[in-house]
Amino acid sequence: MERSVQLGFNPRLESLRGIAALGVVATHCFGAFRVDGLKAYWAVPFPVQPTGAQVLTVLGSLLNPNGAVVLFFILSGYVLSLSFLRSKVILGRQLGPYLVRRLLRLLPAMWLSILFMAIVRHLFSNTVPISAQTYFFYGTFHRGIGMGAILKNSVLIDFHVNPITWTMYVEVIGSLFIPLMIAVAQRGRSIGFGFLLILILLAWWTHSGTFDARHYLFCFQTGVLLACHPDLTRRPQAASWSPAVFVAGCILMFIQRMASIDDLQGTLLLAVGASMLLAAVLGAPSVATFRWLDQRPIRLLGRVSYSLYLLHLAVMYALAQAFVSLGFLPKFGGIVPILLLTICTMGFTTFLAWMSYTAVELPFIRLGKTLGLRKSAQA
Repeated sequence: MERSVQLGFNPRLESLRGIAALGVVATHCFGAFRVDGLKAYWAVPFPVQPTGAQVLTVLGSLLNPNGAVVLFFILSGYVLSLSFLRSKVILGRQLGPYLVRRLLRLLPAMWLSILFMAIVRHLFSNTVPISAQTYFFYGTFHRGIGMGAILKNSVLIDFHVNPITWTMYVEVIGSLFIPLMIAVAQRGRSIGFGFLLILILLAWWTHSGTFDARHYLFCFQTGVLLACHPDLTRRPQAASWSPAVFVAGCILMFIQRMASIDDLQGTLLLAVGASMLLAAVLGAPSVATFRWLDQRPIRLLGRVSYSLYLLHLAVMYALAQAFVSLGFLPKFGGIVPILLLTICTMGFTTFLAWMSYTAVELPFIRLGKTLGLRKSAQA
């Protein structure tokens, strides 16, 4: 295994994750209200969509929420691998502290988001007219929330309260497999890529739905390979090619959504595109190439991206009720309410995410590190 990789924190990767999270927020808002009476404009062929729907389709394809989720998984594989590689302790003795840190990183903020969604749904009845709801909005918010649903969502056996927490289920499963993936990748690049192929075949053979974690394990392995074999992104010519590689990755992700390439084929295409984005940023360590990722607003998005992702559906729901009360739907019509909802949801959720990051994420991150160090000392 090549050890020339920079094992320290790379803030640009965090910024990239923040932009991806913001893309998920925007595209979910795009699907909240009907456009020209369409219950699901995204299911209508692009050439026959009304102009407003075409605008949302193009914007949604540029932001590609499915691509963002795949990028999250690949980034997790990469970043978590670095946490193992930077330690001088053997892999087996790192497992206990790693699991403690990982669970405390993922679960408290997720539990807060589930509780927050339950409170918002209790305080605000759904007043959005059925004639204005899309299939996405209705499917997300039509069912009531009880204590049983909250408990099931909290232990990740059901995702009814906060539907996007299905990705946390995948994250937990993927996190459990990462030590094995690292052990395999350390045995050589060819063995690591062979294991990647096995995981792709597993996804093809066993895939039974979007929420199946086996469908995404190869994404974590991709990140592990990029961490364990940094020459894949750090070749001498990589920096000069990085902008073109980044744009090409964005184009692949745009094509996947515009062409509605779904199932494993779509996930593979997204994984290639997301890997190109990651490789481009890693391959251009100079300050100038991706300087926009260093800007303070982007850095803020990166820091709060996890809570931003978890909290946005509750904020979107509450604002939708406010829009109805203010008469925005009949007054504006078209895509204007959707764009207003998107902007407002981004702003309010970013503020709440900052509060969650400060009051919940950071303390539990520190607690995880403290407990992890104690376990390491006891081992």
